Amino acid sequence: MPLTKSQITPSATEVSFLINSYWIKKLEGIEELQLPKDHSKSLTKGTENNTIYFQIEKSLLENIITHFSESKPAPSLILLAALKVLLYRYSNQIDFFIGTTCRETVPEIPTKNGVKNVYLDLLPIGTKIDDTKNFGDFVKKLGVDLIEANSNNQIFVDQLISLLGKKNEKELRLLYPVIFDYQNTDLVVLNRSSKIALEKYNSSFLFGFVENDEKIEGCITFDKEFISYETLNRMVSHYATLLESIHSHPSLNLGFLNFVPKEERTLLLETLNATEAEYPHEKTIVDLFEEQVKNNPDAIAIEFEGNQLTYSELDSKSNQLAHYLKKIGINSEDPVPI
Repeated sequence: MPLTKSQITPSATEVSFLINSYWIKKLEGIEELQLPKDHSKSLTKGTENNTIYFQIEKSLLENIITHFSESKPAPSLILLAALKVLLYRYSNQIDFFIGTTCRETVPEIPTKNGVKNVYLDLLPIGTKIDDTKNFGDFVKKLGVDLIEANSNNQIFVDQLISLLGKKNEKELRLLYPVIFDYQNTDLVVLNRSSKIALEKYNSSFLFGFVENDEKIEGCITFDKEFISYETLNRMVSHYATLLESIHSHPSLNLGFLNFVPKEERTLLLETLNATEAEYPHEKTIVDLFEEQVKNNPDAIAIEFEGNQLTYSELDSKSNQLAHYLKKIGINSEDPVPI
């Protein structure tokens, strides 16, 4: 006897159970994304959001897409994956969520009346990072997660918070620490909606993109109290460098992709490490220290957690330690761990 349509089609209760089960599994063990703390002096107190703008050459994304021999992922998926990788490199966390409004790569979900039924207007995507895999592997995995998340979006945000075992909307930062938005609109509209999204979801900042014929225009909308212009501009530079690295070295594991521009790398490895200084080679470190004790006895020699010692005080304590070591049988040539 053939099954009836009602026997084949799951009930609303069954659908709700399946959706809840999906998100319970996804939310298991979730931790808040630990972004670097910005201690820049240019941070401004207040709730006003700000935006910086940048551009990405469309040809760069097209060249990256050519590395995918079978599937041809949308530019939005490439940009989302690259952002996820950059945040992983910043935080060294492999399992965290970011929110995305991108639906280019996911199918429509019709309801009984033919209208798409959207409960979550911002999908929390938690694709785990495996730094032994390359970018192409990660994009494929991320694409599958986007489809699955969109297929299970018939749930409200407060229900997700309940599944987390939380009771207030401050926990939204677990789901949406950062937002990715890719729209077929203009930057003015995107910027306006970005500010609304930041406040609604308690996010730190939003990466937004608008595609035109030749370039992809991007913007980062952010809270000045959380992060500075300088830090965000450096993040844009890191993001662009990462995309270049993905294009140049598509087979590299995620953990080896470069995101530091040449100028910054030179500054970090050469300029800031240029600590060579002339000193008299005929003198030992003990001789140099004793000269400081004689010439600058009241100058600060060491400082730790608010405690200070002058060169005179340090010399006195060093002599006390030396006498104690001799007392317990340590000779001048014996090694002493400090």
